[in-house]
Order: sequence, then structure tokens, then C-alpha cells
Amino acid sequence: MTASKASLETWHWRLRHVNIDSVLKLSQKDMVSRMEITGPMTHNGVCKACLEGKQHREPIPQKSMVEDPRILHWTYSDVCGPMQTQAWTGHSYFVTYINGYSH
Repeated sequence: MTASKASLETWHWRLRHVNIDSVLKLSQKDMVSRMEITGPMTHNGVCKACLEGKQHREPIPQKSMVEDPRILHWTYSDVCGPMQTQAWTGHSYFVTYINGYSH
């Protein structure tokens, strides 16, 4: 079989954004069969996807800043699915509803 040739950046993407040092180690120690890195053995930039994945945001507050004035004034919903196991009715999604006033 022939080697799979690609740049260091492409291998980084193919291996689901594992760090560059680990990609080089996998190649240099023949830990992945038929893996060949072409071009420079250094990463000349920053991976945008990796940067975005490391960004942080403020935590979601546990209590709303605004109080709901009455029952059913605000209703929140969420859809979940598809689930691996279907319900006895054959459905594979479910919806939740939360009343903002009495949650």
C-alpha cells in the first residue's frame, strides 16, 4: 500500500485538531501506518478552529435578571433528538417546556 501524503496542517485537521507536537510524534515514531507529512515540519500559523474552541464565554446566570410577572408570560422550550432509541410510538425526538414564572 502507498503512503498517505499530506501537509502537517492537513494531518492536524484529519486527526481532529490534535496538537502539532502529537501529530509530529505520530509520524516520526510510525504510530500511524502509511502516514507521511509533506512540506515543512513546523506549523506557520494558528488554526482558527482550535482558537475558537478555546475561547471562553461568561457563564449563564442561574437566576434570570428579569422576573416573569405572571404564569405563562414567558415559556421556554427545547427540542432534543434524534435519540438512538425510539419511543414505543416510533418517535425519536422530544420537546420540553418550562414556564418562566414557576420554574
